[in-house]
Amino acid sequence: MTPKDTACIFDIQRFCVYDGPGIRSTVFFKGCNMRCAWCHNPESFSQKPELLFRQEKCTACGACAACPQGAHRRFLRESCTACGQCAGLCPHGALELSGREMTVEQVMAELCKDSKYYASSGGGVTLSGGEAQRLAIARALYKDAPIYVLDEPTAALDPRIENEIYTKFKDSTDGKTAFYITHRLASTH
Repeated sequence: MTPKDTACIFDIQRFCVYDGPGIRSTVFFKGCNMRCAWCHNPESFSQKPELLFRQEKCTACGACAACPQGAHRRFLRESCTACGQCAGLCPHGALELSGREMTVEQVMAELCKDSKYYASSGGGVTLSGGEAQRLAIARALYKDAPIYVLDEPTAALDPRIENEIYTKFKDSTDGKTAFYITHRLASTH
C-alpha cells in the first residue's frame, strides 16, 4: 500500500442533515490549509494525527504517565509522538487522539453502512477539510469503482449554466455514486 492509498481522517459522522440534501455522512480529513473564519474544526489543520488535551477533564490521576515518550509527567506537546497509548488509558477522556490513517476501503466500508439512507432520502456523502487529501482520495475512489468526482467544476460559471451542468451530470450518472466537491452551497441542491 502506498501513501496515496490512505488519508488521515479525524472523524466520520453519520446521519448528518445540515451539509446538503437528505441524510448524509461527513468524512472529516486532516490537513486542511484553508483556515476559514467559520471553521469549527481546528483539529483538521495538521496533516498528521495529534493528541488533543482537555485540561478541564483531567483529574491528574496519573494514568497517562505510561507514555513511552515521557510526555505526560507535565504535558509536553513537543515530546508527544501521537501514538495514542495515553488516550486509551485516560479514564476521564481528557486525552483524545485526533486522526488516523484510513484506506479507501476502510472509508468506503463505513460509508456503505448508510447507503440505504442515502438512497431513500436523496442524501450522500460530504467530504470536509484536507483539500489536497480530499482530492487524492476522490481520485482513488474513482479508479476502483463506478464513482464520479467533480472538484469545484462550476466555480467560474454563472448559476444558470451551473444548474444545467449539474442536471446533465445527474442524468448521466443515474444509478452511480457521485461526489460534488464545492464551497458553493447552492450547487448541492
